[in-house]
Amino acid sequence: HLMRQDKALDRLVENLHGYLGIEPGKPIEKKETAPDFISDLKSKGWDIKKNENDCWEAFYKAYDITMIHIPSGKFMMGADDGGNDEKPPHEVDLDGYWIGKYEVTFAQYDLYCEVTGKEKPGDEGWGREKRPVIHVSWADAAAYCRWISQETGLTFQLPTEAQWEKAARGSRGFQYPWGNDFDKNKCNSIESGLEKTMPVGSYPSGKSPYGCMDMAGNVWEWCSDWYDENYYKESPGKNPQGPAAATPSPPAAASMSVFAFRGHYNFPRYFFTPLPLTPFALSRAGK
Repeated sequence: HLMRQDKALDRLVENLHGYLGIEPGKPIEKKETAPDFISDLKSKGWDIKKNENDCWEAFYKAYDITMIHIPSGKFMMGADDGGNDEKPPHEVDLDGYWIGKYEVTFAQYDLYCEVTGKEKPGDEGWGREKRPVIHVSWADAAAYCRWISQETGLTFQLPTEAQWEKAARGSRGFQYPWGNDFDKNKCNSIESGLEKTMPVGSYPSGKSPYGCMDMAGNVWEWCSDWYDENYYKESPGKNPQGPAAATPSPPAAASMSVFAFRGHYNFPRYFFTPLPLTPFALSRAGK
């Protein structure tokens, strides 16, 4: 009787597989339910897809903006072998947010200048269009974020330092966006010998664990935080917003002697409500 029951059960399972279109012996794939914010973005004209790093990626054609969703969770911020202002390494827990896949380009910023009548920044003779915009102050970056927020109906801000660092190194604590070993072929740094900026996305092999481009090299990037050399020693473990006031700026530490920014925007319903002192958000604004 038990053998007949086993055979009957096998036939039932086989018929069920056939009915559902499942190949016998192949594990059943669980279909992911898209977060609520995906349908909200689609309703606003954004094209949404999963990128090669299995992260949500949103594209807004009208302003050529591509954003990547960084999932909520913890990561290690700081380093033992860095400067005093990078110590100590500490665990930080962030809510999910969106950050720009690329640095803000001249093409994007020039459009803003043309619409608002603002003088366009110089390009050092290196070219414009898809190269990251340079010679913009923190206030310039903040003003651009306010403008693009008005244009799109979404809230853009400069990212916090913690948001920027997580998007760059991922949850595994990489030293570089691609891993722990430096490779001059994966970023535009002084070692490359170019001595000028490159169009955004020129080093796809150097992308971050989430798919963000040029998180190492090319230009310095603005963040929303004030600077405080000792902030890491006392920063909160959940969604740190940076010091309440500024101290003298840190020494230069990036690959190029120009500042640009990578926009990061957030949706207050799905992220956190920006504080009054963080008026910009194109989630790839760095420092």
